[in-house]
Amino acid sequence: MTKAVNRPGVPNPRSAATGGALRFGPLACACSGLLVRCVRSRWLRISRAGHKRGSRRQVTAAPPFLGRLPGRLAGAAAAGGASRRTGGHRPAAIRAILPAMRLFHTPGSPFARAVRVALRETGLIAGVEEVETTLRDPASALLPHNPVGRVPALLLPDGTTLTETALVLPFLDSLGGTYPLLPPGDAAARAAFGRILGMMDGIAVWNRELRRPPEERSPGVIALETARAQRVAAALEAEAAAGHWALAGPPDAARIMLGCLLGYAERRHRAWTWREGRPALAAWFDAMAARPAFEATLPPVSGL
Repeated sequence: MTKAVNRPGVPNPRSAATGGALRFGPLACACSGLLVRCVRSRWLRISRAGHKRGSRRQVTAAPPFLGRLPGRLAGAAAAGGASRRTGGHRPAAIRAILPAMRLFHTPGSPFARAVRVALRETGLIAGVEEVETTLRDPASALLPHNPVGRVPALLLPDGTTLTETALVLPFLDSLGGTYPLLPPGDAAARAAFGRILGMMDGIAVWNRELRRPPEERSPGVIALETARAQRVAAALEAEAAAGHWALAGPPDAARIMLGCLLGYAERRHRAWTWREGRPALAAWFDAMAARPAFEATLPPVSGL
């Protein structure tokens, strides 16, 4: 490695003040920002042309080396490439340089559906390839990435796999969608999200019990989860009647999860007649189910 030599009157780009990192002046930053924007623009044109020719994956990623620019240069590039076409809470340039991710899912999972709906609602779906997989299958394509064998599983470009809806949805907020699913500092939004997740966990347990042969079912577990679902649904009905779940804008994480939960009960857990005596909740769900993101991810009907 060549040793940097200080010369009189010539600033050393590697200095103790920067911990040995390269320093770049305003002109270098401006030039590099222009270069990055040109390369990204060309890259996107090539990618889109490939997609029009029949590519199955929607590629919106920029060349991977752009993510390795020094911090100040990357900042200049991101600032210069910000899009004015979206109302996102993060610059669109940040989304533009993200390599495509892969979301493993099954059509019937309400947990995976919540992530799929969120990707569409926030405008992030273009950077994600959805991969339908199998569960409880030793040959499943999911297992090399997530040995737990559960969905949703979001495979990031660096090989990291995020699992569990409670982790994936907050992570999506870091990608700069059109709005936050869990607004920072909003404890009420997180409390509502956690409550619906807990309710969905109980319904999943109830559903699994009903799928067992009759002689293997646990009446105690079924009674416990039935009571839990009825109790939470009664609270939700009262809140929906009071307007607490009304949409003032696009749905947050709790509302997306609740829509997926009721959609699951509607099509895959019909042993629970959740609509009876809950007109406000039913009306709320019908409006939510009509949203394009929900219609595009409708789960198949189950025998239960």
